[in-house]
Amino acid sequence: MRSLRQLLAPCLAVVALNASAQTTNSPDTVCYQVGGSTYQVPLTSGYTYTWELQQPGALQSGQGSNSIEVDWSNAEPGLIQDGVVVYATDENGCHTDTLTLDVFIFQPNLITEPLLPLCAGDDCVELDATPPGGIWSGEGVSNGVFCPSESGAGSFTLTYTYFEVCEFTTTLEVQVDPDLDPVITPIDPFCQTETVTLQANLPGGTWSASCGNCINPNTSAFNGNTSGAGNFTVNYSFNSDCASVASTDIQVVAAVDATISSVPTLCETGEPIGLTAANGGGTWSAECGDCLNGNVFIPNTSGPGAFTVTYEIEGVCSDFDLVDVVVLQQRVAFFTLPNPLCLDAGEASGIPQEGGGEWSASCGDCINSGNGIIDLTANGEGDLEVTYTFGGLCGAEFSATTNVIPCQIELPNIFSPNNDGMNDVLRIENLEFFKDTRLVVTNRWGNVVYDEPRYNTLNNWRGADLPEGVYFYVLTMPDGTQYPGTLTLTR
Repeated sequence: MRSLRQLLAPCLAVVALNASAQTTNSPDTVCYQVGGSTYQVPLTSGYTYTWELQQPGALQSGQGSNSIEVDWSNAEPGLIQDGVVVYATDENGCHTDTLTLDVFIFQPNLITEPLLPLCAGDDCVELDATPPGGIWSGEGVSNGVFCPSESGAGSFTLTYTYFEVCEFTTTLEVQVDPDLDPVITPIDPFCQTETVTLQANLPGGTWSASCGNCINPNTSAFNGNTSGAGNFTVNYSFNSDCASVASTDIQVVAAVDATISSVPTLCETGEPIGLTAANGGGTWSAECGDCLNGNVFIPNTSGPGAFTVTYEIEGVCSDFDLVDVVVLQQRVAFFTLPNPLCLDAGEASGIPQEGGGEWSASCGDCINSGNGIIDLTANGEGDLEVTYTFGGLCGAEFSATTNVIPCQIELPNIFSPNNDGMNDVLRIENLEFFKDTRLVVTNRWGNVVYDEPRYNTLNNWRGADLPEGVYFYVLTMPDGTQYPGTLTLTR
């Protein structure tokens, strides 16, 4: 229970609050971030008690009574003047004296002395903190002393607990590195063109050598081409004061170099090309047989594809190299294009010998560059030049010219299939310019006597075995337009 010091603020004809029993000094000490402080004044019958708090103090309970609970957990360390104020009011509204109390939020400044990284085999070290007198705890800790031999290698969080008014704690991070004694496995002399991976008994170290970047510091791959021929010292070490450095001597023997020079991509119709390598005196071979004559590659003989060429130099320190020679196929841009083209057909396209090229035309955007479909309406009447192109090394280009003319489908109403060479077939003029036109013919009783879904590619019905008479037909265009009519068949 905490009492309050008195400040004179008398109210006539009322009894003052009794402060004679106060025992708590001002300021009242409260631990940082701890709530639940109790404050109480003597109880006088018939009085209502009013409490006032400085922020961030929070009244939890007791307003109106002589005892309250206050939460100071949100208050920062330091002095809060007039933190608690109380006065009483009788039934007539008269106030008693006002009592006030300063509040001090207490937090000690705990400081731990850091430790440098330790080795697992190091001696025990004494732990220090300010203010002294607290208790240390954690892995490897005993009586304020940390022993790496007890904790072993790793990262450890030690706790320092200090008691003054309340309990306060802080932590200290300690790093203990393992004791390492690396050993490199010896290797025999090797050829300059080789890359050798060195081995050690412990993983995770860093490799270095007297030849500089001839060795990969992480993978231990020693590159003889980078080092050159000679004798070199290789070291293996760890970024730790707890590790020794391992060393070994290696010998790199001078070697021939069979590296094949870069070969450009070829076209099957291109000229033969001579292949070269870093050193001469070797033997050339290829999986395409006669495509290689000595060191000369003949793309016209190999044909299109990817062909592996091998160059090998034999000797004490032999070497070989492989290269893939890529030969591209000569593209063919030839295409056929009807001439003339019917304007009323709406669209047309060329038929390429080989797909995958790009289309263009003298009418600009009237042609789809991907599929070659021509918007004849956009071009209008007149000449039209269409070009089909393959780019790249083996590219090609072909152009054709056609004439766009106005034309309409001419529907006949009579034909005479009597083999006299005149009007023997039901030919619809200009139908070949339209795609997938369907012709259905019925007799006068409505029976279908002919049905062809692509009459534009035939255009030659002869009315075989049908008697003379009048027939009915419906010609359906690609856009759904229908042309009905009657047809007289005579022999």
